[in-house]
Amino acid sequence: MKWKLPFKPIMIEMIILTLVMYTGIEALQLQSSPTFKMIEKSVLIDLKKSGISKKCSKQCHENYDKRGVRDRRFALSALSTMFSALPVILRPRCANAEDSTANENARRFRKVPTFAIVDGSTGIPFMILKSGGTATGYFFTNYESATVVLDNAKSDAAEKDRSTLSTWENARITSVPLEFALKLSEARLDAKAQNGQSYSTLYDILPTAGDLSDGKRINKGAIFDEQGRVPLFYIEELEGETESGEKRLPVYFAKSDLLKTWKKNFPDKQPPPVQVIELIDTFTAMVNPRAGISGDQKLLKKIVLIPSLDSRKSANECEKGRGSSPAYKAGEMIAVGGT
Repeated sequence: MKWKLPFKPIMIEMIILTLVMYTGIEALQLQSSPTFKMIEKSVLIDLKKSGISKKCSKQCHENYDKRGVRDRRFALSALSTMFSALPVILRPRCANAEDSTANENARRFRKVPTFAIVDGSTGIPFMILKSGGTATGYFFTNYESATVVLDNAKSDAAEKDRSTLSTWENARITSVPLEFALKLSEARLDAKAQNGQSYSTLYDILPTAGDLSDGKRINKGAIFDEQGRVPLFYIEELEGETESGEKRLPVYFAKSDLLKTWKKNFPDKQPPPVQVIELIDTFTAMVNPRAGISGDQKLLKKIVLIPSLDSRKSANECEKGRGSSPAYKAGEMIAVGGT
């Protein structure tokens, strides 16, 4: 008997890709996620499985090329990415200065929350499994976006059979650090589905449609036409210094948050042109300079990512609501969509 997935082929994906949500209030105080060490440990255990690095390396180009995504986003094999982006625990004990810098830079993304849909008891993520055998997981930069997707999925499931409905009954939204989402998207672990079979995976980080539109208006190139690209907004004139004299430049996920900060600091002055950089390329350039991703190193050294206050509050609520359940269980999935 053929295994049947509990959902229509592209129902959830259509909900995700047509989502239009806008949120964000200025946030200057950052907090680290208390769940990160537990999540990271889960990923590291799975990464040590025999043969997984070689398989990821081979599939890294093949699957993404089929989707029409530019080669440079995944220029390195998964193996080299793991050694540059993941913690020192996976590397030789004698870490050099470049390794230390990469880890320090990666941690700068830890204070930003992202949101995903998982089983409320196990933390196993819901992922869309296509007929080609590759599953896609999603991380949202905005809690409301994840809520809309989940609500629509549950509403649609209620009109289907009992098996489909039961699949979604215990689904909830979880929060994990952006650093974790980025590392998982580059490590690309296989994930085991309900039928016991493991599938290759892709992970996309999704901005709101409004933020993506703002990014496209500023950057006229094709970069933000690619799925999984996230714009980051900044104004050079907002650069400041720490007490130790280090330069810092706040970078926002929403243009509206950036302009609120400008107005607060310069109420009688018109803002200069807003500039934009891309999240995936920025992360890669910061944690793996050898990847060949171009970037303004002076800019990369001073950026500080600022999540919205709403996102931080939502992340705290997710943390309180999950109780003792895992936040996110890498290496497994609840497969929906595709046939």
